[in-house]
Amino acid sequence: MIFREYQEEDLKAVTQLFYDTIHHINIRDYSEEQVNAWAPKEFDLEKWDARMNNSYSVLAFEGEKLAGFGTLVAHSLVDFLYVHKDFQGRGVGRIIYEKLEKEALDFGSIMLSTEASITARPFFEKMGFKMEEKQTKLVRGVELNNFRMKKIIPT
Repeated sequence: MIFREYQEEDLKAVTQLFYDTIHHINIRDYSEEQVNAWAPKEFDLEKWDARMNNSYSVLAFEGEKLAGFGTLVAHSLVDFLYVHKDFQGRGVGRIIYEKLEKEALDFGSIMLSTEASITARPFFEKMGFKMEEKQTKLVRGVELNNFRMKKIIPT
C-alpha cells in the first residue's frame, strides 16, 4: 500500500470513496434519508478540492485503487477519515490516522479533536479519543447525530 498527500487528480476518487463508504458502511447506523443528505450524488467539486488542499491529507492506494483518505485541519482537527468498503478492517484507517497524528505532533499540537459518526466512534475510541458530547447536526435539512471527541496526544 502506498500513502501520499492529495493531488487534484485524486478529486473524483476521493468524492466517490466518500459517497460509497457512507452509502455502504454508514447506512448501518443511519437512515437512507440521512446518508442521502450526508453524501448526495452531486458534489461541489471546487469546494471539495479547496477543502482537501487546505488541509494535511493522507491518501492510501493499493495499486491504482484509493483505499482510504484522511485530513487534518489546523494541525488539530481530524476532519475526514474514510476507508473504502472493500478495505474495512485491514488497518488502513489506523495507518492513515497515525500519519495525521504524527503531523499534528510535528507541528506541536498536543490535542486532536473530531466529530465522529455513530459508525466511526468505536474506531476513534480505539485510537484513544474520548467522547465529549453527543450532538445533532442539520445537514441539508436532515438531522444527523454524531459525537464531538478529543484526544490528548501522548508525547
